[in-house]
Amino acid sequence: GEKKTIVKWTYGVGGVINNEIVKNIDDIIRITDKLIVVRLKGTLETTIVGTYMPQAHRPKEEKDAAYKELEAQIRKYKAKGPIYILGDMNARIQKPEGNEERKHIGMHTFEPETARTQSLEVQENRTMLVNMCKVHNLRVMNTMFRKQNKKLATYMKVGTTVEDDICRETHEQIDYILTTERWKNSV
Repeated sequence: GEKKTIVKWTYGVGGVINNEIVKNIDDIIRITDKLIVVRLKGTLETTIVGTYMPQAHRPKEEKDAAYKELEAQIRKYKAKGPIYILGDMNARIQKPEGNEERKHIGMHTFEPETARTQSLEVQENRTMLVNMCKVHNLRVMNTMFRKQNKKLATYMKVGTTVEDDICRETHEQIDYILTTERWKNSV
């Protein structure tokens, strides 16, 4: 008989698009399993980049490759109109560290008063995200607005239930919306 190949997927990126928006889609481009670009028609073409970045424990080479590809898409589209990068960055920002970071990260992060020392792997993810923001003059927009913790936390530790208190012991903020300085007021 015919041999079947079984492929096991453990991650990916996708999105849900409102039916009213579908008519404005110019293109959907799958870059990798963890990176997708949606181009919207309009007076200015808008680019939405959806991403799922490697987790802290993943090899440095995998993280470097993911950021290299993401940054290639940012360079390709950021001068062509509004660009929004959104998704699971797997980075725990906690709070801006110093004046340089305050240019990119707002003061409304998840429980900044409980920020703690992170493992080197977790710190590496944070550093990679912050460095990308500096290089491409990006703003982490969901840190610019005051929200309740239940709307800031985007990750729950395995075993946490919806009845558990939302705090740093069980929750984190790892999903972000980024855009350039030029388009920050459009969010």
